[in-house]
Amino acid sequence: MKKIVLAVSVLLTIAFFANAAFAAKLVEAKTFKETFYIKDATVVRKALLAACAERKWDAKEIKTGQIEAVLRTTKYSLTVSIAYDNNGYSISYKDSVGLHYNEKKNVIHSSYIRWLDNLILDTNKNINTMRN
Repeated sequence: MKKIVLAVSVLLTIAFFANAAFAAKLVEAKTFKETFYIKDATVVRKALLAACAERKWDAKEIKTGQIEAVLRTTKYSLTVSIAYDNNGYSISYKDSVGLHYNEKKNVIHSSYIRWLDNLILDTNKNINTMRN
């Protein structure tokens, strides 16, 4: 009986630390206040949509200046809201499945940050290419 209690105890400890290892602080929105010196916000919109397509996000323009993007993998789904204008853009968490988002603790699976960083990197690269 003691062996069973010990085994369950060890398994619960492993599960706790494994879950904690995959959690990272949630970045609500990455806002870029850089001035792109672009006359038309369409360049930012095109750069965002191209970056989403490159990274396999399903993106659609909800209204002018607002894009909703969804990334689906075999295990996870992440939805973000992207606000943009000719000066920049911001990406905000909207919803997810399987990423262990905890609103009270403000934590989410660490993949969230990596996916956003990649999307931001590609968007900025596209903006620089399109404006030259």
